[in-house]
Amino acid sequence: MKKNLVALICFGILLLSATMTPISYAATPEEIDAAIETGLEWLVTAQWPDDGGWGSPPEWDRTALTGLALIKLCDRAYELGYDSPFDPGYVYSENVLRGWEFIFSVDPVGGGASHIETHATSIQDHTLGYSGTPDDPDSNGNGYSLCFYSTNGYHTTYTTGIILMALEACGTPGRQNEGGFDFNGDASPDTYLEIAQELADWLAFGQVDTGPREGGWEYHMVDNAGGWSDNSNGGYAVLGLAAAEGMGCVVPAWVKTELSGYLDYIQNDPGPLDDDGEVDPDGGSGYTDPWFWVNELKTGNLLFQLKYCGDDPSSTRYMNALSYVERHWNDLGFSGGLEPGWRANNNYDDDGDGLIDEDPRDGLDNDGDLLVDEDMPTPNYQAMYCLM
Repeated sequence: MKKNLVALICFGILLLSATMTPISYAATPEEIDAAIETGLEWLVTAQWPDDGGWGSPPEWDRTALTGLALIKLCDRAYELGYDSPFDPGYVYSENVLRGWEFIFSVDPVGGGASHIETHATSIQDHTLGYSGTPDDPDSNGNGYSLCFYSTNGYHTTYTTGIILMALEACGTPGRQNEGGFDFNGDASPDTYLEIAQELADWLAFGQVDTGPREGGWEYHMVDNAGGWSDNSNGGYAVLGLAAAEGMGCVVPAWVKTELSGYLDYIQNDPGPLDDDGEVDPDGGSGYTDPWFWVNELKTGNLLFQLKYCGDDPSSTRYMNALSYVERHWNDLGFSGGLEPGWRANNNYDDDGDGLIDEDPRDGLDNDGDLLVDEDMPTPNYQAMYCLM
């Protein structure tokens, strides 16, 4: 099985900033592989023994953290040649199983509710918007969709996108969910593929429908209304939708039409008119507006989103975004480049083949060197992004 597309794009192996001491040699594949194994050995020790999740109770985002861990643990099984991450011969198969049992379990921290909930869907009126039509997010016509959420009930878009990526990375679409949930009422537990389709429907349903931020996503779903879309949430939503399509799920074409309009809004235009004090933001992605908190992380999201919408790498808005990344590669600090461990979305896929093809610093070679040279004796959750 090919390596997981979204894991490669979303997380890459960018842990440290480009401003650290240059590496004097190129890391070998064997050294990189050994560094990955060291990280995985730590990762499984961080799995919570009582319930199989990652993150210590009462951590809010345990569902998402567990999804991130599962992406790499599942992907690694295929890298090593196993037919499934549940293969008993795979050293981390039990960790994978316990992780999915947590995802599809009752959450003791959240007061007894499961991590997943249902929402009735409805027609979304975009007749005055980008698509120009009333649009139906319910791809299979069953009247409902599903989402995953954090225990504080806040990071629903982030969490749903991550779980979609984990389901795709697992590579077992016909597997029945470990919690025995039967949302579609066919008297058998829903499969990973069936659940993924409902998650994709929820992301389509939850897209902001009106106003200047139409076509993006905020922390929660939006039903026939405006909202405060931000392109941090939007990045995870689109990575999740791409993963869903990779599994064979249906994502309505109008979702990309709406998203494309949003990208025109959130991308900072050439010239000073929408800069509002930002330093050299042209071509980059803002957070809630094109003049606010423009940085590489969200511009990495933007590059992938543009490709998802069908932009050719030679398109003007794609080239403008790429130019922003080139100009700001060495930015420091939270407001500019973000802390190193959270800059992972700077890795992107130009031709949809699952490989990172264009990088202003030949990034995979350089990042592999950094991973080997700076392998930490005590990894942390930012290091989880490095493994992906």
